[in-house]
Amino acid sequence: MPGKPAGRIAASLLIPALTGCGSRSPAKPDPLTELQGDMVVRILAQVRALPSPVQEAHVLERRLGDGELGPSDAQTWWCLRVRPQDVAAWERGLVPLTDSVKFEAPDPSRPWWVGKATFDSMRLYRPAPVTGALHGWLGITPSGTIAIRTFTM
Repeated sequence: MPGKPAGRIAASLLIPALTGCGSRSPAKPDPLTELQGDMVVRILAQVRALPSPVQEAHVLERRLGDGELGPSDAQTWWCLRVRPQDVAAWERGLVPLTDSVKFEAPDPSRPWWVGKATFDSMRLYRPAPVTGALHGWLGITPSGTIAIRTFTM
């Protein structure tokens, strides 16, 4: 997306989708935002056309900072399930990750997030082609689980 810092695209897509327009409430916003299903698919489809239907989709975003007195950052955990025969289409155009990454689960944990054993078996890629985010990783299993961990700095 021209003109948008790619590292902040997940936050810039999630927050407006949930808050809408209007005046700011004096209450402190919830730092956790969770979405599932079609809303998640629509957010990702704004970055690029998805290569196949998504069977299940979840995202959790944690905002750090209030966005008023300095910068705010975001951490996201995405999990998609696609048909095993669609995995190759999702991997097309992805860039293999050469950096070492560590497994991180959201806190509090979510039943849809992958476990450490699944993470260890994943083929890892850069997340930018799917989410627009520069930092993090995208992992895919042959069975069709796609886990994406992104963050801004």
